Amino acid sequence: MKFKDKNIVIIGGGTGNSVLLKEFKKHTDNITAIVTVSDDGGSTGKLRKDLGILAVGDIRNCITALAEDESTMTELMEYRFTKGALKKHSFGNLFLAALNEISESFPKAIKDISDVLAIKGEVVAVSKNDDITLCALLDNTAVVNGESKIPKQAVKMRSKIKKVFMTPSDAKVNDYAVEKIENADIIILSPGSLYTSIIPNLLIKDIPYAIDKNKKAKKYFVANIMTQHGETDGFDVWKHVTEIDKHIPRGCKIFDEVIYSTTVLDEDVIKRYKKKHADVVEANITDEMKSLYKFTGLDLAREINGVMRHNSEVLVDYLKNT
Repeated sequence: MKFKDKNIVIIGGGTGNSVLLKEFKKHTDNITAIVTVSDDGGSTGKLRKDLGILAVGDIRNCITALAEDESTMTELMEYRFTKGALKKHSFGNLFLAALNEISESFPKAIKDISDVLAIKGEVVAVSKNDDITLCALLDNTAVVNGESKIPKQAVKMRSKIKKVFMTPSDAKVNDYAVEKIENADIIILSPGSLYTSIIPNLLIKDIPYAIDKNKKAKKYFVANIMTQHGETDGFDVWKHVTEIDKHIPRGCKIFDEVIYSTTVLDEDVIKRYKKKHADVVEANITDEMKSLYKFTGLDLAREINGVMRHNSEVLVDYLKNT
């Protein structure tokens, strides 16, 4: 089967997800982005509080990433107001919120805005619940409620994240997300904030079971290039893997291969990141680890506007040949 004909599911949230989607849409229309809905910061948080809707920010990011053309409408979706009552609100978030008000359901609102932007593929919310709160238990036994507060409080209290959990714990899965996973030929756990973008999808209990159940799909985890202050300070590739495993049901295996960056970064880049309390995610792969997963190192890192991003073109080329 040709790559363009394979059903590809990318699970995640935030910038890491959208970076991958922008490249994948050049090669196939058969893409589904399954997105976390626990964001409670900024414009998204205000709209959740005021209107009682699902988190729209990550969904908006993925929709604009999959838009066929970088049109004025796409730019408009990303526009943020700079003054007045709408200050810091994203137009795209407001547009989604308005569509939700006039549509029969939030999934219908997502489809409508996707049609307007003529996106390639689909964007699917991982859950139907609009009252989800992501919480974290820190090593110092403190509990932090709210996705946007977790890394900030971890830094403030100088305490690492022990685990994250969702309330309500029985949040309903979006059945369409499960259907897409069950029919996938390739499943990718995208790079992104480990505890606040990646793992929240896996806390919706039917999701890891659906991934594990699909035995035909090739399953990958694309590791982060840099650590994130307040979330993954000092983490190497293996620590990312073990933290994901810790948060899914025992016996589930949601990826077979771990892809990580082997790019040697310039010293000035490393120094710049260290000033922000971030560092390179080292591999540190041992033979014992290789007995559990396949590990593949690729020249994946590139600098865009002063920020290290994944070179998704390299990733796609690799997937086409495996």
